Amino acid sequence: MSGEIDQSRKLRATPRTDNWAEAPVLTSGLIGALVVAVIYVFILPLFATSHFGRVLIDSAWVGKTIFTLGFWGLALLFFKWRDQEQLRVLLDEDLLPATLSRSISADNATHFIRLIQCRCENHAFHPLTRRLVQGLAALGSGRSRAEIQQLMRNQGEADAERLEGSYNLIRTFIWSAPILGFIGTVLGIGSAIGGFSTSMGTADDLTAVKSSLGQVIAGLAFSFQATFVGLVTSLALVFATNLRHKVETGMLAEMNDYCELHFLSRVAGPAGEGNVEPVPADPEGDKTVVS
Repeated sequence: MSGEIDQSRKLRATPRTDNWAEAPVLTSGLIGALVVAVIYVFILPLFATSHFGRVLIDSAWVGKTIFTLGFWGLALLFFKWRDQEQLRVLLDEDLLPATLSRSISADNATHFIRLIQCRCENHAFHPLTRRLVQGLAALGSGRSRAEIQQLMRNQGEADAERLEGSYNLIRTFIWSAPILGFIGTVLGIGSAIGGFSTSMGTADDLTAVKSSLGQVIAGLAFSFQATFVGLVTSLALVFATNLRHKVETGMLAEMNDYCELHFLSRVAGPAGEGNVEPVPADPEGDKTVVS
């Protein structure tokens, strides 16, 4: 028994180095920059005379910067989608089979921990396996059912905070894109007015005035197109981010339900806490029976 408790304490002391909610920032940034380079070098020349092409050309360096942030954010969301789909697989697994024991107590907690470690060797820091292992370790060390429930609740809140924190960079891109667009607008209008004033001061005939007006229009085109690109990019990121966030929040809710249904409802505590009686093993395989 002391060996099982020592093992439980060792598992409970395992450092939390998981980064399941994070996406590779540098890799995503490189992908975003590469996509923008491909668009401007290979795709944009094919549509230079179209409205879309003129928008990208008129927005100049501001447009390139905004598009880089936009595709950087989309690359982050793609990596989050890929990682979360891999994490979702465990929600369909029976990590605490009733064939081992219908009730989960301090006596068999370590056996369940070893079973989870064997089945989830490649998902040691999956939020679901971490919650189950820490809950089982607490049970093996003599914690009450109420204490284990509080521990699981704290873990759920910590996972939710980690999830929210993983969106900080993307949200920064969302509000940065329109601000860059407004910066381009200010620069464009300022350049147009300054160029027009200079040209009007040195203009001697109508041809020079027309040339000055052309420069003003070009500056205004840059200013408004930069704002347009920033607003469209921000809007696209908002929609994509909200959709991804909704899916990931739902996955955390499924983990909470999993822990409640497959673990907490079967915890056998001291007398008076509603112990669950063991049942014989199911001869048909590892099928969890929920009363």
